[in-house]
Amino acid sequence: MKIEWLSIDRVRPYPHNPRKNIETIDKVKTSIQRYGFNQPIVVDPQMFIVVGHTRYAAAKELGLAEVPVVIADLDEKRARAYRIMDNKAHDFTRWDVVDLKKEIEKLPDVEATGFSLKQLDDILFPELALIGKNNQHRRQHHIIVECASREDMNAVETLIRGKGFKRCRQSWH
Repeated sequence: MKIEWLSIDRVRPYPHNPRKNIETIDKVKTSIQRYGFNQPIVVDPQMFIVVGHTRYAAAKELGLAEVPVVIADLDEKRARAYRIMDNKAHDFTRWDVVDLKKEIEKLPDVEATGFSLKQLDDILFPELALIGKNNQHRRQHHIIVECASREDMNAVETLIRGKGFKRCRQSWH
C-alpha cells in the first residue's frame, strides 16, 4: 500500500455516498488538529473517495492543501461494495467498557476522545447514571463528594439533581 500526499482538489467526494455524518466533522477536525492526519483517504483510480468522506470534509474545513491518499485498484462495483461495508462495519462494534474506562482515565484531556460529556460521565461515573432510576438504588447508596469551595459544592449538587436525584444534602465544614 502506497500513501501519497495529493492536492485536496484532486480528491473528489463520491456524489452518492449513502453515509451522512456531517455531525462528526468537527470531531474529526479536532482529531486532525491534535494528532495529525494519520489515516489516509482511500480513492478509486478516478479519484472518487471510497473511504474517508468525513476526513476529506474535515480537511477541507481546516483549509488543508494536501491530504494523504491511497489509490485502491478497485473497479466501480468493488469500490461501491467496499464503501458500504466500511461504513456498515462500525454498526457491529462494541466497547469493552472496563478497558475503555481505564484508557480514558489515563488521558490528560478526555474531551479529545470524541465522546460527549454525557457519554464520558456515563463511562467514568456509571454510578451517577443510576441515581434517580429507582428508589431502591437511592436507599442503598450514598455519595460523598469533597469540594474545595461552596461554588464547587453547588455545581456538584446541580449535576446530581440533573441526573434525577431528588434529595441532596449539603454539609459545609
